[in-house]
Amino acid sequence: MRLVILSVVFNVFWLTAVAGGSQWWPVLAVCLVVAVILDPKLLWLAPILSVFGLFSDFVLTLVGVIDFGMRGLPLWLVFLWLGFTAYIWLIRETIFSANRIVICALAGVGGALSYFAGVKLGAADLPMGTFGSLAVILVLWVVHGAVLNALMRWFDAIYPASEVTE
Repeated sequence: MRLVILSVVFNVFWLTAVAGGSQWWPVLAVCLVVAVILDPKLLWLAPILSVFGLFSDFVLTLVGVIDFGMRGLPLWLVFLWLGFTAYIWLIRETIFSANRIVICALAGVGGALSYFAGVKLGAADLPMGTFGSLAVILVLWVVHGAVLNALMRWFDAIYPASEVTE
């Protein structure tokens, strides 16, 4: 039940960030505070896990794979990465129990579909065309799946969940 609730909440968070844009940052911030209450490690862990994704998105904008209609990255995207990494950390037991190849494949497809949905909602454009941009994003998200899974396993081994409640 926890997985279902967290997944629904994250999807509402995603929609708020992507469709609502940066003007909804206070709502997104409150959601992140709730995530930190659920697991205080997220106060430092979500920013660390988000760096790779934000850097990747920045590079994608520089090389013309995606365009957010501005220089740099929009504030809502920063919140989205923080929310996404908080979400995957909070459901890490489910992620860890799945086959790593399956996780990477789901990350690739899910990531590409997420960007495609963002484009359809008007949050971004794909200057290389839909197929070309989404192909690059899919491959990148396979890498994201592997890197984030490895980093979460490493942090989980160093800072076990029991330390949060003690």
